[in-house]
Amino acid sequence: MSSAITSSGRETLRRLRSASRHADRPTPDPVAAWELDPDGTTPTLRTDDLPALTLADLVATSPLPAVAALSALRDVAATLDAVYATGVGHGDLRPATVLVLPDGRAALARPDAPPTVKRNGRGRARQEDNHAFAELAAALLTDPPGAAAAVLADALEGDLSRRPAPHALLESLAEVPTESWTSTLRPLVEVERLDPEPLEPEPLERPEVIRLGSWPASMPATFAAPPEPAVPLRFIPDGVEERQRQRPPTRDRTLVRKVMEPFVVLAGFVLVAAGAGGGAFLLLSPSSSAGDPGATTPQVRRAAVSVTPPHAQCPHASMHVAITIVVDGGEGDLQVRWRLPDGRVAHSQTVSVDDGDDTLRAAFDLTFAGNDSVVGDVVAIISPVGVRASAPIRYVCPTERRNPDRATAA
Repeated sequence: MSSAITSSGRETLRRLRSASRHADRPTPDPVAAWELDPDGTTPTLRTDDLPALTLADLVATSPLPAVAALSALRDVAATLDAVYATGVGHGDLRPATVLVLPDGRAALARPDAPPTVKRNGRGRARQEDNHAFAELAAALLTDPPGAAAAVLADALEGDLSRRPAPHALLESLAEVPTESWTSTLRPLVEVERLDPEPLEPEPLERPEVIRLGSWPASMPATFAAPPEPAVPLRFIPDGVEERQRQRPPTRDRTLVRKVMEPFVVLAGFVLVAAGAGGGAFLLLSPSSSAGDPGATTPQVRRAAVSVTPPHAQCPHASMHVAITIVVDGGEGDLQVRWRLPDGRVAHSQTVSVDDGDDTLRAAFDLTFAGNDSVVGDVVAIISPVGVRASAPIRYVCPTERRNPDRATAA
């Protein structure tokens, strides 16, 4: 697959994601997902909460260009390799579980119970993922060239064990000539270009020139100035006296008004002073909700737990456990207690919620030591609201020993 096609794949996905997000839907909610660390020198798996904008949302609007589909498939194959390295598979590959990140990269939504896979690349779980990847490629490449269509058809024929691995399928698609892919590409927006019509300058009318020798006899040689308008004169006959309109005399203030006027002015000053004092008291007095036991407690809308890495082997391992809490109003303190699969409380912490906060995060490091396996869910219990969230952990050992396992929170 030449760089001429793959270099613009993530840029195309980034533009399609931005247009779909701002035109059709609000900001998507975060979901638990697997993604490759973009800053790492080697493929490193990272578990985090990512916006739930998937390839299914983009395909519902219009088919993906070939460059965008090939770029997404390459990211999915690399993420699957990192997931298999932890000892689990995906089991639910489809356009609705492939997330599109803001920079154009593709990530995988993490299932609730991922299947266990073998390290030798065999087993039912790996075969089902290979089959799902081939179906995903066929769903995204809606108008491939003839050679690519033959590769996709061959990947979906025969028994389930004959499905090629994701990287093997991408290598087969890479053998298709670049010119064949280029002929199927379509621009995101096609603009009809119109040739501009030539503009002809309008002819200017030349003023008529009258020569002195051909002056018309009907026109006078000199022009008289217009007569000044006549100003009408007003004559006032003798003996007519000029009368002026006199204003009626003002009435004197009554005795009641004279007595009440100072009291009204004094009452106005008192009201102004009382209003200023009340405003200053409200501004300087402490908030009643700070010590009020009846103040509104934080309302937890949802919570999600992530574990990095979710799978480890004895005799010693460390896992980073984090929780993301989305609140909807209220303020106060939330207590998070972490409970292991065997019922022990590994850690407890308090998170403060201020007015206006909507997303809170808390984390701690969980350390395992010993030769006993620990498999199950680590559960976060949020008090006093009683909300719970969990994520699977696997601390496995090749052989069971008598030494008890130990789990400590760093």
